[in-house]
Amino acid sequence: MAKYKDEPWFKLNRRLFESSIWEEDLPTRIVWVTLLALAQEPANRNMGPGHVIITPGNLMRKALVTREQLDSARTALTSPDPHSRTDPGKARLEILPNGYRIPAFALYNDADSYERWKEQKREAGKRRAADAVRLRGKFVKPGEPDPWEPSDEQARQQ
Repeated sequence: MAKYKDEPWFKLNRRLFESSIWEEDLPTRIVWVTLLALAQEPANRNMGPGHVIITPGNLMRKALVTREQLDSARTALTSPDPHSRTDPGKARLEILPNGYRIPAFALYNDADSYERWKEQKREAGKRRAADAVRLRGKFVKPGEPDPWEPSDEQARQQ
């Protein structure tokens, strides 16, 4: 399992808007998105993919829903989903003794995306630094010869 860091943001897959969850009432959608966000916290990730260790009272406060709305959302999310594109007839949420588990969490989250983003930023910085050294302060348009590189004729003379 990859080592997780505390990321400043969390990712929601845009397929969520095409999911049957989006046909549920607003409090259910809010509870669902809250659970997706909480499942990405490092402490929960260490428990396994899709785990959220939280009490119902804390989930109510995090999602800003009432007890009745949370109970309704839990009923909807733990009931079989006949319209699911991924697992028809299976529940979207499992209730655990100490929290919840989202069985299809991997479909909603790419755990390595933050690490890939950081690596892309590092590589882009290295390329910019290498270009700056290569150009030595001169602006060279793409396709033009580098004034610091010897031409073919100069290379033959040496």
